[in-house]
Amino acid sequence: MEQVITIGRHVKGYHYIIANLGFVDGDLSKIQYGGANVSGFQIVDFDDPVVAKFDQRWEALEEKEYPGADSRIRYTSALTYDAVHVMTEAFRFLHKQRIDMSRRGNSGDCLANPAVPWAQGVEIERALKQQS
Repeated sequence: MEQVITIGRHVKGYHYIIANLGFVDGDLSKIQYGGANVSGFQIVDFDDPVVAKFDQRWEALEEKEYPGADSRIRYTSALTYDAVHVMTEAFRFLHKQRIDMSRRGNSGDCLANPAVPWAQGVEIERALKQQS
């Protein structure tokens, strides 16, 4: 967007689609009043109660200990949080189903040719797919 502003193409009559999942993560203040039609995608819904609660905890973190805590959470951090949450819920589900995830001395052969799948792999895959 800096280049668009530099060459003066941020005025009425120009249209842009920002191909980024964190549309509001960038600085849009310079093009806000130029008149250009700018569209983009934002996957983090800051109005969602779960996101709002997480955002409050994020902002309460100490900037010295957690760099970036002084700004809004970025979409990459939100995707990481979602991925960890899905994994946690999947393994919690497997634990409730009493599926044993420990190998108990059976580490398998990492160099097996052809590869030998882990017996619980199918169960883990199924649990991950059930998460929403």
